[in-house]
This record gives sequence, structure tokens and C-alpha cells, in this order.
Amino acid sequence: MIRLCRPDDLPDLCLLARSFTPPLLVVGGMAWTIERQGGLVGYAAITAAPGLPGVADLSGFIAPDWQRQGLGRRLLRFVCRQARQLGFTQLSCALPALNTPAALFLNRCGFYLEHEERRLVLRDLSGLPSLRVPPPFTVSTLPLNAAVRQFRQLYDACFGPHPWYQPYEDDAEVAAEMGDTYGDPAALLFLQHGEQPVGFVWVRRLPASVGEIEPIGILPAWQGQGLGRALLLYALHHLREQGVQTARIATWSQNLPALHLYQSVGFQQSASLFYLARDL
Repeated sequence: MIRLCRPDDLPDLCLLARSFTPPLLVVGGMAWTIERQGGLVGYAAITAAPGLPGVADLSGFIAPDWQRQGLGRRLLRFVCRQARQLGFTQLSCALPALNTPAALFLNRCGFYLEHEERRLVLRDLSGLPSLRVPPPFTVSTLPLNAAVRQFRQLYDACFGPHPWYQPYEDDAEVAAEMGDTYGDPAALLFLQHGEQPVGFVWVRRLPASVGEIEPIGILPAWQGQGLGRALLLYALHHLREQGVQTARIATWSQNLPALHLYQSVGFQQSASLFYLARDL
């Protein structure tokens, strides 16, 4: 039997998952469990992918003792029907490798590799290259409301033509994603040529002296002048001044200019995340 997931299912699902770490109860999505012989044996959930209309992020598992009995396919067929009824046109699932049992199962069920995300890390900010923002360019912050609006305009202009573009619906979505860095105007830094903003970088301070840079962009008309490198170094120096020791960043594997830029200042690849998709 397949039914909607209930809050009181959480303890049993955590025991069943063992080495899995799924988001057992999703916010803003739907989750279901599958039962066999009176007990829970699996779970699946979908939630709308931010910035990708029609795409639902998929997560779930079948307990190891109940795998290879057709339960995964049965649950996936059910989820596909539910997703179509909710208006989704594609399922997306992120996995750390393509040779895992989960990836092989999804491949057999009609999923294909949609894109690969490279994750990079710069483990020691003490040896950063020197910082130089070429005049007349400057880096500045804006009042919060103005910063959010300016960010959205630049983000759309920088990434709109590219496959990795994931637009924000409104200012409130930007504010929500900023999370507990919201209220800190230094979280959004803007590269300006006089009064004209030509680039941006979003920096976050995370626990354990870790910083995250994402996204970073330069308007197409201003690219090819070393401004992306200057803005990236500014963000790294900014994080170091805030006590950050390690920085991380991510990009699609197809974005070769970004990969080259990040590696040129010392970032090294730490992992990949593979996004498998199925059209509904």
C-alpha cells in the first residue's frame, strides 16, 4: 500500500534508511510511504525545484531488505502519476555518482543525465593572491531592498541565455534563500563602474569557519576584462576578514570559463553532483 507520509512515520523511516540521508519530511512538497506486510519499507517525496517551473526534485529510497522486489518501480510509477496531476513535467534527482544502485535504478526507469555540477573548495584562505580592483571599478553594498532588486536584475542579465539559469520569482524568494544572512548587507556585493552595476557576488558565512560563494556574475558586455577574477578575489578577501578559513563554490561542468577562473585562484574539485531527470 502507498499512502501519504505522516509525521509519526519519521522514526521508522530513519531506522529503515540506514546509510541514506533523505529529507524525510519536505517543506512545500509531498511525501509518500510504501508498506509491505504491515510495515513501512520505503519512501518518496517531490518538491518544486526553485527557479525551474514544471520541475520537481525527487528523493526517496527502498529499505535494503526489500530491494529488487519491484517495490521501487511501483512507488516511482505512483509518484510520476501524482507529479503529472500536480502539473509537473519533469522529475529531477541529484546523486553523488552515476554507478550507485540508486543511479542505476533510475537509469533503468527512464532517467537520463541532465547535467553535472562540480563542487570546488579552497581550503586555506591565508595564501590568497593579492587583491586589486582595477580603477575606476569599485565594490560596494546597497540597502537591503535595493540590493535584492539589483541582484535579480543582474542575475537575469548574466545567466538568462545559459542552461544553468534558474530565475527567482520575486524579491521575497531571494530574501528567503538568503536565510540567516539576510539583514547583512555585506552578503551581496556589487561591482560598479561609476554608478553602473556591472557584476555581483553573493557570499555566505557558514559554520566551522566555512564560506560559500554563489552565485557570481559579470554582465556579458563587461566580460573578458579580468573583472570576474577581481570580484572573486574581493569576495575571498572579504570572507577571510570575517574569520573564514575555507571557501567553497560550485558550477555546472559545462561552464568551462567559470571552472578555469575558480581553479586559477586555487580552488580544487572536491566532488561532483549528478542530476538525473525524467520527462513526464
